[in-house]
Amino acid sequence: MGTPLPANPEGVASANCWGPGKPFGDYGTPQIVTLHFTDWIEAHLFQESYRKELDTPKQLYQTVDPLIWVAESSLWRWELRYLEFTTYAVVLLKPIPILAFRSIAAPLCAEKISNTLNTPEVVIATGGFLHITFSEVFS
Repeated sequence: MGTPLPANPEGVASANCWGPGKPFGDYGTPQIVTLHFTDWIEAHLFQESYRKELDTPKQLYQTVDPLIWVAESSLWRWELRYLEFTTYAVVLLKPIPILAFRSIAAPLCAEKISNTLNTPEVVIATGGFLHITFSEVFS
């Protein structure tokens, strides 16, 4: 199950997106989130064998931290974090790593975030969006 989050101290900003008065409702954090990468553009390091990985929605599982979800294989890492003031996501090819998606300044508790990679000569993909949906498995 997902992990419940502590109450926010009064007057302190927090990345807690779930709970009383939070954007995603009065629930605990979800155990599973799904990321779907859309509208991306092939960049210099793209190989056709990467297309299926990038086009297929990916289920990420909650880690020890209730605001971090990860899906990892021997070749790919997908990660989502709801940080204190922002939403951070990355999709990369291991072990080098070579980035396909990175967003480092998305709004707090975002459900759709833009790819901030804009140097096509050193990445797999540019442009596009990650769409974030949540499982119905809450704590």
